[in-house]
Amino acid sequence: HPATKPMGVDSERIESEIDEVLSAAPDPRIENLLDKADKLLEKDEFEAALATFEEVMAICPGNEEAIAGEANALSGIGRSEDALALLDEWLPKTPTSLILLEAKGDVLAGIGKLYSALEAYEAALAQDHEDGVLWNKKGEVLLGLKKYEDSLSAFNEAVELDERYADAWLGIGDSFFGLGKFDEAYKCFDKALELDENLSEAWFKKGSVLEAKGRWGGALQFYERAIALDPEYFEPRLR
Repeated sequence: HPATKPMGVDSERIESEIDEVLSAAPDPRIENLLDKADKLLEKDEFEAALATFEEVMAICPGNEEAIAGEANALSGIGRSEDALALLDEWLPKTPTSLILLEAKGDVLAGIGKLYSALEAYEAALAQDHEDGVLWNKKGEVLLGLKKYEDSLSAFNEAVELDERYADAWLGIGDSFFGLGKFDEAYKCFDKALELDENLSEAWFKKGSVLEAKGRWGGALQFYERAIALDPEYFEPRLR
């Protein structure tokens, strides 16, 4: 008699499901390479980061993290047009990709195309309205456009999502400063320093408020604190 399968067991279906799980499992090489590339980006080692993201793309073409990373690395080495071309190549295939839309906004903001950057960030926020980092980036672009009421709203969205978001408190302070509301701005910079006392930008901006109010001695004290924390960045600004 021919062999019969045990009742209730579909071995072919089970094998197929196992194959699907295995094929969907993340390749550890990709995760390791992405982690390596992200760390290189953080250290501004853009050429090495670019090569590592390209390794990921060779293993997994269309990996969105790698595409966004490549774009950021290209932008870092002054090849912003190539970065935009790369993103524009892939975005039509995944037009709602938050990570690619955010990367496009970053590249555009970096080259001063603020209205286009704003459009990209808004498209990304349409995919995830509760992304505090995106609200903060939108606020930064609106600040650059001197749309202070709008930037204030964007930064407020960010701190509503995370009240300990120090950079967003800086943005609220900058917005108040742009509106000429110096006391409110000062309080926001203090709030940022409550969250991170080594936030050099907050010390500098407290100095800017006091300078705007004609209190030069107090302003100088805060400027010196900012320089002590980040001399390379702030000394040239105060020459």
